[in-house]
Formats: sequence, structure tokens, C-alpha cells
Amino acid sequence: MLIWLSPASPHRHHFVVLRPPWPRIEALLETRSLLLHDLCHYAVEAALGTDEGFYGRVAQGADPTALREATMEDAEWASLLAIEGQVVQLQSAFKRRDAEQIPGFERLRQLWGAWSKVRPPMGLRLAWPADAPIVAPDPRDERPQ
Repeated sequence: MLIWLSPASPHRHHFVVLRPPWPRIEALLETRSLLLHDLCHYAVEAALGTDEGFYGRVAQGADPTALREATMEDAEWASLLAIEGQVVQLQSAFKRRDAEQIPGFERLRQLWGAWSKVRPPMGLRLAWPADAPIVAPDPRDERPQ
């Protein structure tokens, strides 16, 4: 799965997920509250090596909107909420600059640093399973879907 984040304006960013054979996901999101949260999800899920979080489930074909609603089995919902708790902990600690001991901190620092180098029309390209971030052009231009 390929995730691409790019600035759309000072307050919004593009969120694109290419995950054949499932449909592409595209959203224009509010940056101030959602970008750091999404990067924290990526960092925590990568640190835990889990496919039970947001990105792992999306890679398996889940609809991101459904992941915000309690429509899953109880065990699936509980595991997603447990990961969400770690994401919120990392996000809060990162903002306070006190996150060194929290799983995912080093990767989040790497992601945040890479994001700070992104200038339109470039974006931040992330692979799932997790790999190093790359500042790159829009992948939608590379392969039709």
C-alpha cells in the first residue's frame, strides 16, 4: 500500500492511499489536528509491527470511515481502541517534546522531519508495511487506477 500526503493550502492537506486491488482513497483533510495524528498512527503501528491498526486494516481493504464507527466485532474494536490510546499518548507527548520513551517516537520524529521538507507539488510518500518516508511527486500521476 502507498500513502501520499501533500500540502493543499496552509490549512489543508491531501491524503491519498493506493492499495490495489481495492479502490483508491482520496481526502482533503484539515492539517492542524489531523496530520500529526495520522503520522502518529503510522509511527505507532509500525513500532508495534501490527496490522490491527488504522493503516493495517486499510491495507487489508477496510473503509477508513467504517474504522471510526463501532461496526466491527468487539475484539477488533477493542484492539483498534488500544492502538488509538497509544497514538494519542504519543501525539500528546510529542507536542510536549517528551515522547522519547513512547513506542514510535523515533519514526514519528523522522516523519515530522520529512514533512517539514515537503513543498508543493511534492508530497510525503509512505509505504505500508512501514518503510522510510520519501519526499516525492504525486503517485497518482505515475499509475492510472
